[in-house]
Amino acid sequence: MLFGLMFFQTQQLNSTGMNELKKANVIDVEKGINELNNIDTIELKKERRSRAVFCGPHYSSNIVNMLKLVFGFSATHEKDPNWDIQYGAYPHCGRAGYKDWDMETGFNKVVGDKGWPNLKPWQVWFPCMGCRQSYCNKREFCKLQRDVDPSACFVLPDDLEALQSKMDGQKLWVLKRDGPHLDLHTGKGITYIKKKEQIPQDLSDRTYLVQPYSKPFLGKGKYNRKSELRLYLAVTSTWPLRLYSYEKMWVVLASSAYTDDDISNKCIHDTHANSYCKNDLHPNEQSISFEDYATKVEMSKELQKTVVDSTLRLISKIIHTANPEIQKNIVNQGIKESGASCFSYLRADVGITKEGNIAIYEINEFPFVNDNLLVPEKIIKDSHMELFEMIGLDQPPVYGDIERAKYEAAHTGSWKRLNQE
Repeated sequence: MLFGLMFFQTQQLNSTGMNELKKANVIDVEKGINELNNIDTIELKKERRSRAVFCGPHYSSNIVNMLKLVFGFSATHEKDPNWDIQYGAYPHCGRAGYKDWDMETGFNKVVGDKGWPNLKPWQVWFPCMGCRQSYCNKREFCKLQRDVDPSACFVLPDDLEALQSKMDGQKLWVLKRDGPHLDLHTGKGITYIKKKEQIPQDLSDRTYLVQPYSKPFLGKGKYNRKSELRLYLAVTSTWPLRLYSYEKMWVVLASSAYTDDDISNKCIHDTHANSYCKNDLHPNEQSISFEDYATKVEMSKELQKTVVDSTLRLISKIIHTANPEIQKNIVNQGIKESGASCFSYLRADVGITKEGNIAIYEINEFPFVNDNLLVPEKIIKDSHMELFEMIGLDQPPVYGDIERAKYEAAHTGSWKRLNQE
């Protein structure tokens, strides 16, 4: 079923039943307003938010449609001072055809010139900032993982000697390249190496890292192929950090059956290469729910629980560890000072090894959300719907971090809060 049709089917439910469903949930507006003690005089919005600045590219069109058709937002101009939410401004509201990672043009400049602390308390910024310079960058993510497990990965050139001491010419390694201003997706920037001589000679741009290659967990028959667990994360505040994971997860399978013989074939070893590999699976078999995958590959309930628990524990530790630096971002500081809010929608890509251990490959800041395969499409739709309900986009604004946290806790749906251990 097409994604757009799903929205029209849910529109009537949301326009007639959603508010009735939540009448019993009382928002303590006065308590929330009292939290905003740094704001002198401002007339707070008491009606639902409705004006949105949309700048997202084609990959986010389904979510833009959801915000319009289900949550009642209409597009407004980037110079409208009364906007309520922006979706896609970073990095897509800059100069035409230009990704404004440094936020120096277009809508980003308009808001930045006014001063981030001058955001209005009901305004919502997407995404919460700083991820691209931290755990959404493969090198920085590697550093954070390295603090937990020193053998998880090697940042070059810093760890060059340590890496070379472990390379015996037989073991396979994954060489990756990434940086804040590099757009390397769908398997680009990834090669497989065994020998020290295959490490690039020039490491001066500090964009390389290396991870050990682990033999994957495999099923039988057509499921004898590498797989990758994918799960969605949400951040709804950085001051303080509120981090969630979505309970419904899915698995993507590599295009070709697994073999050790061809180490250079990305269609075997990298699920991100599926977009340009010939796949012998039916489209609805390429991406399936984690529960369905576990059944087909005869994964025990105990191993399923271990995989999920280990993944969430490591993700939570990494993001909580990174948050003090994330808080220093000028936009996040402005959001805190103004009483505004932000949210992020992220995707973690996780490998499962032959031994049943997990390896987190990356956390994506802007995961592709127009996926038209049956299982991921539904999970993407449901997780966004429940995220927007959790942060109250279908209600008048909730003010103050304490009241927002309480509201979110009462409307989590299938989102689960990840607390710091």
